[in-house]
Amino acid sequence: MRPAGAPTSTPPPSAPIKEDWLLILAPTEVYSLDMELLWMAQPGDRYRLLLVEDGYALAIWEPDANQWATWLEMDAEAVRRIVVVLG
Repeated sequence: MRPAGAPTSTPPPSAPIKEDWLLILAPTEVYSLDMELLWMAQPGDRYRLLLVEDGYALAIWEPDANQWATWLEMDAEAVRRIVVVLG
């Protein structure tokens, strides 16, 4: 008779990863960390949201390979917050 092996358990499925993003609906000013005007975000641009503070969002523009964080005003008419589910 062989000894019984250790019971095997199946790990629970991993929860999907959720990321908060901003979708630009109307031209919106984008500022540096020092609040210097950098450019105007255009409708259709997307920014990965890092933080919301005092009516401004700290976010990274989607195609930015350098991952530089910028500030955008959270204007409900110009910026919509969306959640993207990955996996």
